[in-house]
Amino acid sequence: MELQITDGLLLRNIRHTLGSNHKISIHSMPAPQNSIYRIQIGSKIMFHDLRALGLSQHKARTIKFPSVPIQYLPEFTRGYFDGDGYVWLGYVHKNRRTKTLALRVVFTSCSKVFLKGLQKVLDEKLGISGSLTHYSQAYRLIYSTKPSLLLYRFMYNNPGIHLYRKKKIFDKYIKKGSVA
Repeated sequence: MELQITDGLLLRNIRHTLGSNHKISIHSMPAPQNSIYRIQIGSKIMFHDLRALGLSQHKARTIKFPSVPIQYLPEFTRGYFDGDGYVWLGYVHKNRRTKTLALRVVFTSCSKVFLKGLQKVLDEKLGISGSLTHYSQAYRLIYSTKPSLLLYRFMYNNPGIHLYRKKKIFDKYIKKGSVA
């Protein structure tokens, strides 16, 4: 198994959680790109466990939403969000007398089936609806401000491992007093 990400702290947290002492290598990129952190773990047990959960090589277009036990759904959602999602904070209605601070959560995947499964489970669990769109060669599941705040509370109720830079965007929105 190989993980490559631009967040070295997150990769160290993952390594610690796995109880691994495998080396993390750093590949420096020319500006303005970030360095890439990489860990390789050779474990037949982990490989077979991941296969049993439905993961495979080149899964991007074919992956289906897995059967996630309800108690693990917040962590699963947060993990997917950290890997293939983003949160946007900005102003809408800029041409009006009063512009509005807005929050948006977006999940991205090449697999429409996966995002439809995520959309369904989040609607059932949180009562929120997002819009599924196609953009370039991928699909996006988009949530507006109020559903994004429900997702925030859902994903970060028991934070564990997460990307701090993404959580900070939610915290910034809440700190600005935009939440009653």
